[in-house]
Amino acid sequence: MNVTSPTALDQAYVNLRREFGRVPLIKTKLPEFVSRWESLGEFWPFSKAKHGSYQARREYIWDSLRSLLEYLKAEDRSPGVEPNQ
Repeated sequence: MNVTSPTALDQAYVNLRREFGRVPLIKTKLPEFVSRWESLGEFWPFSKAKHGSYQARREYIWDSLRSLLEYLKAEDRSPGVEPNQ
């Protein structure tokens, strides 16, 4: 599988979106665009229209995901360990 192909990336997005959406503590930390756009095919036209450059789109995505990524890095994810709320 070529991970740079649109199909592989879209499927990875759909799978992660579904899995993260099943975990209440993570679901509340997802950026609005993840809740709104079900696939990358839906997200990219919105992103391209809102942010004219590739760099601006990257910054938007990273800024939107920052709190979730910090949360995931900070929590002990060992089996049987309840995350802090």
